Amino acid sequence: MLQQAGFKTHTVATAKQQQHMQTLPAGKVSLVKHNGKTFYAYPDTAHNQIYTGNRAQYQAYKQAHVQSGINVDPDPHGVVINEFNGWGPGPLAPTDGY
Repeated sequence: MLQQAGFKTHTVATAKQQQHMQTLPAGKVSLVKHNGKTFYAYPDTAHNQIYTGNRAQYQAYKQAHVQSGINVDPDPHGVVINEFNGWGPGPLAPTDGY
């Protein structure tokens, strides 16, 4: 459902990325702040991947769940990370929409 909403999939390739992924609650979309920008991240530890999306993509994901009767509010405290090792708004390709 994340990919259908437009979230991008990123493989966890480094120890630092693994460390960042461990800070995110499993099975939940988290609000992440990166260099003053906000985006959403979902860790998929079983497949060694992380999904990232912007606000519009998160809203599409949330709407799909609302229609199913499932609440998907992100972690209200969020995760503040200065550099998200290739997953954040800055390091991704400009076409990712961040």
